[in-house]
Amino acid sequence: MDDLEAALLDAQAPKIHINHVIIQLEPVFENTGKDDVERAIRVAQENRERDPNDHENLAWYLNDLGQELGQRSTMSGQVADLEAAILLLREAVNMTPENNDNRMGRLNNLGLALRLKHEKSGDMAALEAAISFAQEAVNATPEHHQNRPMYLRNLSAHLGNKYRKSLMDRAGHLLNLGIILGDKYMSTANTAALEDAFKVAQQAVDAAPEGHPGRPGCLGNLACQLNHKHRATGDTAYLNQAILVEQELIDLLPENYPDRAVYLGNLGSSLLRRYKSIRAIADLEDAIWYAREAITVLPSTNRLEQAKYLNHLGTRLCDLFKRTGEKSDLEEAIQATRDAIRITPKDHLSRAAYHTILGYQLRDKFTITGAIGDLDEAIEALKTSIQMTPDENHVQVANFHNLGLQFGDRYRASGKTADLTMAIQFIEKSVEMGPRDDPYRAVYLISLGIQLQYRCKMALERDDLIKSISSFQTALDQPNALVQYRALAGMYLMHAYAALPDWEKAYSTACMAVHLASRSTARSLEAPDKQYILAQNAGLGSDAAAMALHAGRVPLDALDLLEEGRGVLATSLEDMRVDIVDLRSSHPSLAEQFSRLRARLDQPLARSYISTVANQTIQSSQRYQDGKDMDAVIEEIRKNKGFERFLRAPSEGDMRRAAGDGPIVVINVSKHRCDAILVEEKEIQLLPLPDLLSQEIEERARQGSLDRPKVLEWLWDAIASPVLMALKLEQPCSGDDWPHILVDPDGASDKVSATCGRLS
Repeated sequence: MDDLEAALLDAQAPKIHINHVIIQLEPVFENTGKDDVERAIRVAQENRERDPNDHENLAWYLNDLGQELGQRSTMSGQVADLEAAILLLREAVNMTPENNDNRMGRLNNLGLALRLKHEKSGDMAALEAAISFAQEAVNATPEHHQNRPMYLRNLSAHLGNKYRKSLMDRAGHLLNLGIILGDKYMSTANTAALEDAFKVAQQAVDAAPEGHPGRPGCLGNLACQLNHKHRATGDTAYLNQAILVEQELIDLLPENYPDRAVYLGNLGSSLLRRYKSIRAIADLEDAIWYAREAITVLPSTNRLEQAKYLNHLGTRLCDLFKRTGEKSDLEEAIQATRDAIRITPKDHLSRAAYHTILGYQLRDKFTITGAIGDLDEAIEALKTSIQMTPDENHVQVANFHNLGLQFGDRYRASGKTADLTMAIQFIEKSVEMGPRDDPYRAVYLISLGIQLQYRCKMALERDDLIKSISSFQTALDQPNALVQYRALAGMYLMHAYAALPDWEKAYSTACMAVHLASRSTARSLEAPDKQYILAQNAGLGSDAAAMALHAGRVPLDALDLLEEGRGVLATSLEDMRVDIVDLRSSHPSLAEQFSRLRARLDQPLARSYISTVANQTIQSSQRYQDGKDMDAVIEEIRKNKGFERFLRAPSEGDMRRAAGDGPIVVINVSKHRCDAILVEEKEIQLLPLPDLLSQEIEERARQGSLDRPKVLEWLWDAIASPVLMALKLEQPCSGDDWPHILVDPDGASDKVSATCGRLS
């Protein structure tokens, strides 16, 4: 303490400039605690009373020491350093008169420190105080403030601390206020706070034109708020805009920019969200690259940031495993997340999030190992995260949901009723706790409905079936949920109504589910991505057609659902390669727009060593926008007379004319029923196929026996013979003029499709 006493005595000596004292105090404070900080404040207060004219030097001294401790807290994760920094910064503000130009910067610094406290502890009072101080700083800053140069030091600090020592201009204070308002939204899901954060973030960018040293930070915060808007509304346009802003930001920075890792990480996170929204694997691959690059450029001494990007890498590799099934990706993901947990202080709030991710990954590992130990560890990881997360934190909602899913997995593996009970309880809690307008509420409701159906099957309780219907219906009706989640809810709801049975409701739900599924495929996706989504929706159109027939609808209604239910085919480039001669003659401008966008979407993304990841990201964003523009052009074309069915399924008349060269036979296979729909030039008729069972087809396909003679005999009896008899083609043909039949097997396995093709 002798060194501290000497430094404080120096602070009282009128002939020694306060900056000299600061230099002396910096090494002293490396090992001091809260008591020492309070003594420093007390001495400063006493000195102010003795010499009121020296209050500015004292405030400067406290402000600088507070920032040093705040920076040390950021690097070390020590909460005591942060608490001490807040005490010092608060006193520096108190010592600064309201008409002093330095007050704005000190208010800004105090707000940042309080925001950091909220990030570490979840303390909402700290966040509210941060908002108050940041707002005061903005209010006190003139529109065209000229005094910022003396406080602009180093804009290469971490995003959260960038303005801790400088940015006495309006753009900087708007940035800080926008960040804090965004944090308030993330902690409370308060949509009003989100709108305020978004507006302030845009104002900050407007106040920092090109060449302004604060523009990178302002762009980063605008991208952050755009991502929040996407999460709140489900509108992918916000997400695409965020990606473009983040790419602009990275392009502004030199390669050795110290804060580069932050922005690389943010862009990777946005790309990951876009992948989850439209499922273009190029976005996921780029997101993984940005995570690896962030880890590479980050100083090894910053262990907290290292942990964050290791966690990002683990999350994205796990998503890649789910897409490709590569076990090595999952193993690397788990190791990266374990490393993140290992280097994060035990009292740091981020540690809870890392345990959550580890729980996801171990659950995925269970799916390939079948080892209950993996699932048990996953459950413990989620429990740890829940214990570390404040109940008012919106993340807790997702934690309860995921823990419920893991209990559900363990029930299916062990058959223990207690696990199913726990699954339902935790998922119900997530539904009750979450905001009603949360886009991911649909996911929680779907999960609840699924678990209730498991209990219904186990206990034969009709009430659980009714409750599951209510959950699926609510998820289906949520307008801001991702389209693919609403489509999934519709699919489960359709089957639930069939179980009652209520065929009319099953049919109306099927229509909505198929329509949503067809909308879930962006035109910007490349062929492999569309094939992946088609596989996810396999069987939906066939089941929907079966619902139409059970509900007594005409065969044409079933065919319409089949056509729309093919999902990605409606948005495929193959379908867009239509002859537009008539369109060009009647509406040349629309034809030109369509042709231009079609040509651009027809070009695959450049994925080579010549093309940088940054260029690929820009290409992906442009491709997404081209897809949206194509949707708008097609809708505009359909408004014109004669083009109402442009790129839509054929009408009844079109289908019957297509059968002029011979009947078209559509075979629909569903677990609910199997039928053949016979399209002839004169009529469209339905032919039930009672001897064709989807379960038997799948079982024979698994056994690899579809090519055996006995199976072919069965297919003849179940399909070919009834179809030929219905078409009155049972008699042998003579001469070379044989009738032609086009067979379209829908809903069957690929092998059955090939077999049906041979029978034709």
